[in-house]
Amino acid sequence: MKVFARYLRTQLWTWSVLVLLVLVGIVVVMDLIHLLSKLGEDLGWVEVLYLAGLAVPGNLYEMLPIAVLIGGLMGFGNLAAQSELTAARALGYSRRRIVYSVLHPKTIGPFILAMLVLGEVIVPLSENLAVKVEQRTEQGTDKFQDAELDLWVRDGNYFIHVERVDGDKHQNATFYEYDPERGRLLSISRTESMVVGEKHFDLRDLVHTRIDEDKITVLPLRHTKIARAGGFGSGSLKTVEPRHLSSRKLFFYVDSLKRNKLHSDGYELFLWQRGGNILSLLALLLVAMPFVFSRAGGTASDRRLLIGIAVGVIYTVVNKFAGPLAIILSWPVWIGAFIAPVACCLGSLLHLRRQN
Repeated sequence: MKVFARYLRTQLWTWSVLVLLVLVGIVVVMDLIHLLSKLGEDLGWVEVLYLAGLAVPGNLYEMLPIAVLIGGLMGFGNLAAQSELTAARALGYSRRRIVYSVLHPKTIGPFILAMLVLGEVIVPLSENLAVKVEQRTEQGTDKFQDAELDLWVRDGNYFIHVERVDGDKHQNATFYEYDPERGRLLSISRTESMVVGEKHFDLRDLVHTRIDEDKITVLPLRHTKIARAGGFGSGSLKTVEPRHLSSRKLFFYVDSLKRNKLHSDGYELFLWQRGGNILSLLALLLVAMPFVFSRAGGTASDRRLLIGIAVGVIYTVVNKFAGPLAIILSWPVWIGAFIAPVACCLGSLLHLRRQN
């Protein structure tokens, strides 16, 4: 029976990889078409191909659960069509043992490992590289340097307003120091140029206004440093995209937002969805099993494949909107991240039990 279990794993891996290559290939072609529309204006051929390549890891990460679903339907459906599953059951290999073999760590483990490596290492790296390429391109056309950001962030007792960003330099930034205990403004510092360090804000050519209870003091300064409360990382205060961060960095970023009493639901949801994506692999693979065991042949097998794919698409849409809906309804964000995969797992297991 170990030989049959290895045979099942080989079928799942082979078909899933083939489907994944097809799906990612389609998305890459669509990305290339989109990037080619910018050719000559902002991007050259090298940048177009480079950006298309950097988007591949993200596409692999997003498409892998769907590829496992379709690969399971096609691989195991092929075994069922050739009566190989029926022969295995005649030899004493029950449906429960078949499902167990499919969900065994040796079978599903490589997919989970691939998602972890992609989501935690490769995708954040590729996304950050893509951002740097786009920024360099925009700097070459002066669009990035002259863009009005009107960005507000909070760091400890400082409320910071930034008007422009030029690479790692933040231009025309204003620091408002607030005393929460006494409920009053302590100082205003306006600088023409600022660099965000790991532990300090490095301000140059600034005007510092100290607001005391009995007087206001204005001091022009060439250079000063302001200690940071931490959490936003070094280099830039621009809004951080959650997909650019690993789970560890995202956890500390969410913690920083909470400590500074800033809105963190969207980032926290993305953090929980990292775990939900792993569970989605199991959920969608379980979706395939009832269709595989159902009695069908010929055109009915094609219908079974289409129904399975439709279920996967519906699941993806529901899973995508469950998180934002949880935020709107003020539910805990982990409910929005896990409700779809948990419900899918329970529904598939119930369907399998009814078939037995």
